[in-house]
Amino acid sequence: MATTFFNPTKDTWMTSFKENKPIVFLFQDKLCPACYSFEQTVLSDPEVQEYLFSNFLPVHLDINRFPDLYERFAGNDFLVHTIQAINGNLLGSCNNLSVSHFLKNLYQYKQISQQIQDPFQDVLTLQDFSPLIQEEAKRFHEKIDLISEITLSTLLGAYDSMYGGWAVQKHKIYPSSALDFLLLFHQRSQDEELLKIIIQTLRATYRGLFDKQNGGFFESANRDWKTVLSFKKSLENNVSAARTLFHSYQLTLDPYYLDKIRETLVFCLNDLWNKKQGLFNYGLLAHPLYDLTNELFLSRGNCEIISLLYEVEGIIDLPTHKKELDKIKSSVLKRLRKSETPYGIPHELSSGKRHPYKQFLLQDQAAYLNLFIQLYSFTGRAIYRKRAISFVNLIIEHYFDLKNNLFKDRVSIPETDFGPLMKNLFPIRDNAFMVNNLVTLSHLTEKPTHRPYRELATNCVTSYYSNFGISREAPFPPEFVIANQRLIESAIELVIIGSIKDKKTQQLMIEMKKIYDPFSIIELFDPNKDKQMMELKFKDYNFHNPPLAFIKIDSTISPPAYYPKEISLMLQRLLEAFRSDV
Repeated sequence: MATTFFNPTKDTWMTSFKENKPIVFLFQDKLCPACYSFEQTVLSDPEVQEYLFSNFLPVHLDINRFPDLYERFAGNDFLVHTIQAINGNLLGSCNNLSVSHFLKNLYQYKQISQQIQDPFQDVLTLQDFSPLIQEEAKRFHEKIDLISEITLSTLLGAYDSMYGGWAVQKHKIYPSSALDFLLLFHQRSQDEELLKIIIQTLRATYRGLFDKQNGGFFESANRDWKTVLSFKKSLENNVSAARTLFHSYQLTLDPYYLDKIRETLVFCLNDLWNKKQGLFNYGLLAHPLYDLTNELFLSRGNCEIISLLYEVEGIIDLPTHKKELDKIKSSVLKRLRKSETPYGIPHELSSGKRHPYKQFLLQDQAAYLNLFIQLYSFTGRAIYRKRAISFVNLIIEHYFDLKNNLFKDRVSIPETDFGPLMKNLFPIRDNAFMVNNLVTLSHLTEKPTHRPYRELATNCVTSYYSNFGISREAPFPPEFVIANQRLIESAIELVIIGSIKDKKTQQLMIEMKKIYDPFSIIELFDPNKDKQMMELKFKDYNFHNPPLAFIKIDSTISPPAYYPKEISLMLQRLLEAFRSDV
């Protein structure tokens, strides 16, 4: 067929943004007679070609080469090879799609993409971005680091170009924590195409997920924004959204973001603060039959909102008086301290009937540790540094697995031990969080007694990549992607300061650049060509259940025995670039 279809790469999305054309994925099976007929008749029709290439960015995909992507966009029915747009709207199937039908659906798809209302209209433009920030960031322009490239190629694989969000599951869009990384990378690179992605994501997140009448962000929404799939407005989710907006303000200096942050924090302070308990509630659920929020207070969300309140102090004027805010901060800190046990702080600070047990989760311990690190950076008080060092030693004692050089996901009190399922689970996100904490702590003091923190972080990163490499699953949920990026970020910093000398780990870091291209995964890890590489896939990992990706240690899994020469050359160039900057 004489068309100009091309294999999709991260440049596909960049081209889509640059030319302002929605992407249309055309999934076809070369062995399917109906697909062949569709290609020879409908797609070869001059009128179809003219309209298709003038208004869209068509991408041709062979179902046999990209089964995972086909399953994501087209569903689980492999008997009917559907022709589908990236936003999930069915354009028709190869069996019944005529020229007129296909053109009609394309026209409707184009109309939908043009009719999306934009609440940020006339508020945010590229020209509004601070020239000072742009000038400061120019020095990073020539060297977009490895983390940036990995993140872009990975996240764009799960990016919804029409609605501007990352779809964790086929029909869901979450307010993505990936924004924090995109904002960071834009500061480094000043890439205008990346900036468009950031702006589009912010717009879509606010448009689809913010409760304009009552304030606060919902957890997730349907792609058409008409149906909120989850009515939960959790503390953790709203704090994350507020922090992203705050980073957006720091990047743009646009006061509009301050208003949105204020609305979100007012919702948390008014609707989620429980004065009687002196803690913030877990969240709000719209349905009374499923309201588990009464007397349920999760430690992680409470840690994160206190940290954010310190961060925005003096920048955002909240209706709550400063004295009252100080009381809230003090109250939460006291309750957190009061809940400490030999295992650290429990997952539920105060539980209802539905949650009679206490789990001591690593994610809560890591958030508590990070709070003390942040408090020290905000206040400069030595007591917080002392508490951070004391607490990290406690975490290492109870959670670090010396055999595997990784942190366990939880410790259960003896009388409620859940048995073998609780053992040997090493969540990637929480290990990434702890590695970042350890690297930060290693910078807070130069005492020789604290050098092991850096060594421990090094061992953790080395062990993780030596045992697992990376996930070969596609598409990637944002939470899983971010966990990988945090580990990579820490690993690269450790390489810079000379802590990681293991060549295998360094090579694995570079190998990610290839593997994280979402459309090369199937080709690189064809089970018929390389069974050993396919065996490296995470066992017991279900990427449809974010945010925690639990990994069960399996001693029979070993990393690949070879590394291409080009990877070694890339590593050399990367390290030379880093050393020239240090």
